[in-house]
Amino acid sequence: MANTVEALYSLSLKVTETIDLDSGASTLTTTGANPTFDHQATTTTSSTLNASSAVPATKAWSGLIPLSSGTYTIDLTALTSYSGVSVTFSGLKVQLYKIINKGAATMVFADGAVNGYLLFGDASGQVTLAANQAIMGYLADGAADVDATHKTIDVTGTGAQTFEIVLVAG
Repeated sequence: MANTVEALYSLSLKVTETIDLDSGASTLTTTGANPTFDHQATTTTSSTLNASSAVPATKAWSGLIPLSSGTYTIDLTALTSYSGVSVTFSGLKVQLYKIINKGAATMVFADGAVNGYLLFGDASGQVTLAANQAIMGYLADGAADVDATHKTIDVTGTGAQTFEIVLVAG
């Protein structure tokens, strides 16, 4: 029996600000306690992806990856699962990703110098994460298919710092 994938994701941000009426917010008319205001995107992007969803998810891979001499290349056609089984995203698009810099210094994630995969947009696309920073993305079937010439993501940092990554493809 083949493995199946179900990916639940939620991309949302809501901030509640309490207005201090004594701080000069004179245009507000209210009585009683200080009012609150919610800052949030109008739509929360969330769903569950699987093999039969409009944006498919059929394979997943994750890892806690140490850099070797300050570098690491992720080859989306030659991954190894947590159980030691080979995983390839060949012919699939990356649909979701989450990356966390677990190191003490900055790391840069970019399309590979050889056979680069544009996970973060156009040809100049890269993401720089300081220590403990994270990024998550939902690509909604908009990424390229992984193939022999579009398959690597380069990671650079310093020494043997680590990063955590989860990728979902379909």
